[in-house]
Amino acid sequence: MAAEGDKQLFDALVLGAGIQGSCAAYHLARRRLKTLLLEQFPLPHTRGSSHGQSRIARSAYPQDVYLELMAEAKGLWAQLEAEAGTQLQR
Repeated sequence: MAAEGDKQLFDALVLGAGIQGSCAAYHLARRRLKTLLLEQFPLPHTRGSSHGQSRIARSAYPQDVYLELMAEAKGLWAQLEAEAGTQLQR
C-alpha cells in the first residue's frame, strides 16, 4: 500500500471482488497489466452471491455446449488451484 499522498498508476481498475470482478482482475493481471481490484466490504463477507460453505457445479445439461464448457472449466479450476497453492474445490 502506498503512503498517504503517494500516487500509483494502474492499467486497469476493477470494481467488485465477486466472481466476475475477481475473474476479470485475474485475467488482466495474467496479461501483465497492473490491476487494482476494489471491494466495498472486508473479505470474506456474506453480502454477495458467492458466500457460504457449499456450491454446486452441474455436469448434466441437455445442450452439448454447456457440457463442453463444464469440461473446460474443470481443467481451469485445477490450474487455478495449482497457481494458488491451495485446494479450492472438494
